[in-house]
Amino acid sequence: MAAGSHDELRMSGDAEVWIAVPAEVAYAAVTDLPRMGEWSPVNRGGEWIGDAREAVVGATFRGHNEAPHGEWDTAVTVIEAEAPRRFAFRVAPPGEEGTTWRYVFRAERGGTVVRETFEWHWTPLPDEGFRGRVGRMPIEQAATAVADREQHLQEQVEATLAALKRALEAPH
Repeated sequence: MAAGSHDELRMSGDAEVWIAVPAEVAYAAVTDLPRMGEWSPVNRGGEWIGDAREAVVGATFRGHNEAPHGEWDTAVTVIEAEAPRRFAFRVAPPGEEGTTWRYVFRAERGGTVVRETFEWHWTPLPDEGFRGRVGRMPIEQAATAVADREQHLQEQVEATLAALKRALEAPH
C-alpha cells in the first residue's frame, strides 16, 4: 500500500488458480455477470446497462454487492475485453480511478491458469464508493475498515478464484 495523503492511498493484490477447463470456458464464466454471485464473497451479480449485452470495451454494468456492513450497487465500466485472454473492469464514479479488477487467462497443462488482480484507489469524492460507505460508519468501525481494506480485498480475490475453480470443475 502506498500512502501520502488520503487522496493518494492505493492498494493492490493478486492470486491465481489452475482450473481444468479451457480458457474459453473460464472467460465466459467470469464475463457472465449474473453468475459472478456464484463465486464472489461480496458481489451478487450484475446486469448490463444500456445497449450492452456482453463484455466489450466501454460497456457498462451495474454490480450488486453485499457484505456485513450493508448492500450497495456499483457503476462499472469494461476497460479490457479480449476473449479468451483478458477481461478487466473499473468500479468508479465517472472520471475517477476507483478499483480496477483484472482477470488474465492462460492455457497451461490442459487447463487454464486464471489470475485475478485488483488495484484500489481512494476516491477523492467523499460521498462515493468505499469512501462514502466508510464516511457513514461510526469512527471506530471506519478506522478498522480502512486499516483492513487491503487484506479484505486480497481474501476476496482468493475466495473468488477458489469458488470459480470448484464451480467450473464440478461435474455437470
